[in-house]
Amino acid sequence: MVRPIRNDCSIGETRPFQGWPAISERGQTAHACRKLAMRSVFAMLMLTVCAVVHAQSDFLWSTNYGPPTVTNWNGTHTIKINRYTKITSKIIIPTSVNGLPVSTIDAFAFDACPGAVEISIPPSVSKLGNAAILPFIGCFNLERIEVEPANASFSSTNGCLLNKSQTMFICCPSGKAGCVTIPSSVRSIGADSFLGCTKITNLTIPNSVTNIGYGAFSGCTSLTNITIPDSVAKMAGGAFGGCANLARVTFGRNIKDIGLWTFSHCPNLRGVYFEGDAPGACYTFDAAAKAIIYYKPGTKGWGETFEGRPTAIWKQ
Repeated sequence: MVRPIRNDCSIGETRPFQGWPAISERGQTAHACRKLAMRSVFAMLMLTVCAVVHAQSDFLWSTNYGPPTVTNWNGTHTIKINRYTKITSKIIIPTSVNGLPVSTIDAFAFDACPGAVEISIPPSVSKLGNAAILPFIGCFNLERIEVEPANASFSSTNGCLLNKSQTMFICCPSGKAGCVTIPSSVRSIGADSFLGCTKITNLTIPNSVTNIGYGAFSGCTSLTNITIPDSVAKMAGGAFGGCANLARVTFGRNIKDIGLWTFSHCPNLRGVYFEGDAPGACYTFDAAAKAIIYYKPGTKGWGETFEGRPTAIWKQ
């Protein structure tokens, strides 16, 4: 009887069958195979990493290949900051590395910097994180994001990050405390823009805002009261998820759609007040068992309950 066996990690070797190896021999053989496989995988990973990621004293970086421009038909090489490694309270992103402009700060780039208090962004940076995740996740003590005025993509006001035209509110630093007033130029509040801002106690949304993104204020555990202005027509899901001390919310006249789980896990939410007609909603008050929905006389679409919570006439 002839069959292949692999007691020395060779593949397809054929020899006379003389019984299965002893338990100890098989254990050594398996260990050797695993060791060889791990070495191979590690070597491949190292080759991949070493090919694209480089180390400075403060950060890891890699090279991007930018798109062609009017002045450079062949495209350009730019730098991406993959991860900041220096422990410091103030992080200053360089404008260039090895003569190439720093254009991108990767998602989670600062997650190893919980002690950072301020981050300065240079004019060269045109991309921060990706569509879902910003670089500042994990910077629990971050109080200020400052953008140099010459930056063509971003701006900052009162330590918060906005797009250049200041129509999109992008990020409030997690360590910011007290009262925050969103600029009156803002039309949209981005997804997760106030995520984990546990020290904010008061938030003012201007009447210019029409849209509030997914999870915009989730985890703002010190927030107790908020008013959504008449200008807001749509609120994405999870907007106030995990706001453990939120007690009262007032909606303006024109809210039309409230996303999934908007007030999920808001155990102290007691009053949600609506100026206008009942909006479209779904699973809005998951784990918000104390909430009562108040509506004004003469408005439409209300019943004895709204999304599983009792309703009552709002008597002012």
